Amino acid sequence: MTDYISFTIPGKPVPKGHKVIRVRGASRIMINDKSKVWQDAAKIYALQAMSGKKPFAGSVRVDIVYHIEVPKSWSGKKKKEAVGNYVTGRGVGDIDNFLENTFDVLNGTIIEDDSQIAEQYSVKYWWLESGTDVEVQSLE
Repeated sequence: MTDYISFTIPGKPVPKGHKVIRVRGASRIMINDKSKVWQDAAKIYALQAMSGKKPFAGSVRVDIVYHIEVPKSWSGKKKKEAVGNYVTGRGVGDIDNFLENTFDVLNGTIIEDDSQIAEQYSVKYWWLESGTDVEVQSLE
């Protein structure tokens, strides 16, 4: 039997935002407030899913589905056509930045470190409500 954990993070997924600042000539990357707030909230759902278990120690597969709410300004017809289709285009966020933020949530909660991720699948869909579905499966 393969061990796995799945959970849903309700609300709008947030791509990792960061800025580079210089401190005494050295560059430092700082995470923005939206990313930090989202991570803190998401970690609660990850920890609940673990129910006190220790994080996975070996190789894992991670599947993530980002549900992006269709804009309220869209017509009913356009919304209906969009739901379930892939999110592309500008203004929503790059999937790699969404992944970075989600992997930060998994670190220390579901897995020991994101270097354990040997397989990964992710997708962004238009949906009626925003949220993020995460499944982590042990490959050991």
